[in-house]
This record gives sequence, structure tokens and C-alpha cells, in this order.
Amino acid sequence: MPTLRVLVAIAATGSFSAAAAASHLPQSTVSRRIARLEAAFGVMLLERTTRSVRLTEIGAVVVSAAMNLLRAEDRFFEQVENAATSRVVLLLPSGLRAENAAAIAVRARTRAIPLEVRSAPLEDRRTALHARNGDYVVIPSPAERADWHVPLGFAGPEVEQVPHAYPLELLRPSRGDHLDALAPVIVLSDDAETEAGATIRRHATGVGLGAAQVIETGPIDGLARVIGGSGVICCSEAEAGTWGLAWRPAAHIIIGRHHRLEARNGQLRDTLLAACGADLARALGVPMKKEG
Repeated sequence: MPTLRVLVAIAATGSFSAAAAASHLPQSTVSRRIARLEAAFGVMLLERTTRSVRLTEIGAVVVSAAMNLLRAEDRFFEQVENAATSRVVLLLPSGLRAENAAAIAVRARTRAIPLEVRSAPLEDRRTALHARNGDYVVIPSPAERADWHVPLGFAGPEVEQVPHAYPLELLRPSRGDHLDALAPVIVLSDDAETEAGATIRRHATGVGLGAAQVIETGPIDGLARVIGGSGVICCSEAEAGTWGLAWRPAAHIIIGRHHRLEARNGQLRDTLLAACGADLARALGVPMKKEG
């Protein structure tokens, strides 16, 4: 390849001395390389005069082929360098514990996957692969296609008074209650468009809660509405523990989050699941099996 680059430089400059300068080589080295190349092909590649150097007919063919080969070599090394230095991006739901998300990146790097983990709203995660803003995303999925299942229940300051499953009937308003006094049922934004959100809304209506009591919002606003009050927030047991709230499963209904890892291609998906599946499950709040 170095000799071909010298030949291409001579063709471009029309001069051994100029090609030597461009290649950062002594002119004698350039002359020897061309002589060896011509000997290998058994033909003259250059016509030399005292004033100029021109390509022979076969020399022009060789230079054209050499330029294609050298461009391919450059692309090869560029791709290898990019693969070795660039990071791939995983987008997770917002609100996960930072240490659990970091553990995913650490595990990936031990398996030679240069992973960068970020959090993003659901809308951004849904469009990330198409927009090339991420290489992997975790998004809600139908239960039958999901990689992880997280049971949901209700958490709040007064939930610990309920011994087992929490019935939303406890939040049924009395006649004459002012709108501001109604205890809210918080459904987080990521859950609002899923079957879990639809189930909560139907059940809340069925047990006599007002439509205004079911509020779809983010975790910060949701917690602000619940802490210090009598409402509940729909969440996983792991989330409730992080927030310092008591948690109970929902009474009369079964609700959960169903997560799926999507990637730019199936091989990428399989690779990350094999390397970091358990860490992803922990970060997403999948209950861990208790030993013993």
C-alpha cells in the first residue's frame, strides 16, 4: 500500500521530487519503490524525461485501480477506529436510580461494549432509533413481546395502614367534597398510554372516583401532590422504596409495566441483552427472586 500511495502521488504531481516531498520520503526511496513495482508488474508504469513524468497506458490503469484500493483501505481503518472509540447510546425511562443505570454501563464496558446510558421521555425514546439519536431504547410493550415485567401498585403516606392490597375505594369522595379536597390517584406519564393506565382509569370510574382524581403527570409533580396528602401514586415497589413511601399491590386489578429493549438491529439487541439483561431488569424495578 505505501508504494501504491507513492505512485498515486507521482501521478498527481508529475514529479518524483514533489511526490517525495508530499510523501515525506527521500527521492531515492521513491525511485526504488517505483522500480520494484514496475519489476513486479513486468511493465513500465511511467515515462520519464528530463522535464516531466507521465503515466503509460498501463500505468494509468494501475493508478486508477490503486486509488480505488487506497480509498477502500482508508474507509476500512476509519470504520475500525470509529468502532473502537465511539459510544453506543442506550435511552432508559426517566426517574431510574442513577446507581442502577450506571451499573448497566459498567457491565457493558467489561464486555467491550462502549455504552453510554441516558434517560429520556417516552416520546423521545419512541423516535430515537429512527432519528438516530440512540442505538438502544427501552419502551413500553405489549406483555407478550416484553423482555421485563414490573408489577405495579400504589404508594402513599397512608398506604401502610392497609395490611394487604390497596383498594382505590378508600379514596372515593364524599358528597359535597370540594374539588381541591379530592385525593388524587397519580398515574405517571410513561404509564398513562399503556394498558396499566387504561386499567386504572376504568377501575377508578367503576369504584366511584371522580374523573378529576386520576391525574397523569411526571414523578416530581406526582410526588409533590401525594406527599403530605391522602392520595396515592401508581408505581413499582422499587420506586416506592426510593421515595420512602409505603407500597401495596392494587386490590381487584392486576397492573404492571411491560418493557422491551429495541435496537437498531437484532444483533445489537441480542448482544446487549446477553451482556446486561440482569442489570437492566434491576434498574427497571423487576422484583429479584429472594434466595432461600
